[in-house]
Amino acid sequence: MNSLKNSALELLAKAGTLLLLGSSAAAIVKLAKRYQRFEVVGDSMEPTLSAGDRLLIRRGAVPAEGSLIVFPDPRDQDHLLIKRAQRVSAGEVVAVGDNPIASTDSRHFGLVAVSDLIGVALLKYSPSASVRRL
Repeated sequence: MNSLKNSALELLAKAGTLLLLGSSAAAIVKLAKRYQRFEVVGDSMEPTLSAGDRLLIRRGAVPAEGSLIVFPDPRDQDHLLIKRAQRVSAGEVVAVGDNPIASTDSRHFGLVAVSDLIGVALLKYSPSASVRRL
């Protein structure tokens, strides 16, 4: 009887471990879908960001005024842009580069729909000497 009881407890413990691992994996996958990596191209965000900087983006986040936003270029949907949210209304945002001379932004293509945003930049993680929260 004790042998049967021990076997049942051992089986239950293994099932619990598998359940825990499965739910942890599901949580990690869900968390990973909320974030996206992004590499800065060009100098439109100088001096805040430089070409080659790598960022972590929170997908689907609603921007606040002053936050850095990533969205598809209205002129070429395959190309992503990063700009600063200057004015945010209920459904649209004015997107401007920190370096206006080198930036193509809302002055050229108009307002960006909040629904079109990929997300908001949270963290600059590379180069490692300049890691910081954005």
